Amino acid sequence: MRRAKLILAIVFLLTLCSGVVAGMLYSRLPVNSSTGVQPSPTQLQLALHLTQDQEDKMEKIWEGVRKNVDDCVNKAHDIQHRQDEALSALLAEDLKAAEEQAIHQAVQQTDLILDDQQRKHYHEIVDKRIGHAGESPWFSPDVPTTRGS
Repeated sequence: MRRAKLILAIVFLLTLCSGVVAGMLYSRLPVNSSTGVQPSPTQLQLALHLTQDQEDKMEKIWEGVRKNVDDCVNKAHDIQHRQDEALSALLAEDLKAAEEQAIHQAVQQTDLILDDQQRKHYHEIVDKRIGHAGESPWFSPDVPTTRGS
């Protein structure tokens, strides 16, 4: 259990880091000219005094990078989603186990204060409300058949 939590924490940190890096790269890429919006010149274009031909070639180069970054962002989102589901399942198992244990203890304690007829009726009631009393670990065969004497 401890190892699973450690692995989940490592996956979470890697996902977080990959998302940050992908976001930083994505924010620095020029706007896609296919949208019809003329991108404003970047500091690099202004500093280098690029010609239109050079700008077009540079845009083609960086569009490939944009696609890779988009893929990285999508993968990071997918990993984050899977991690959230795994963590949720892990917590759900822990909570379910704690709930099962609490119910089991309560049923055992209740069995100890009931006589045989009350215990039988009690199990029927619990079976109707919760279900499958005969298969439940709450109703163990070692429950005493007589009250405390």
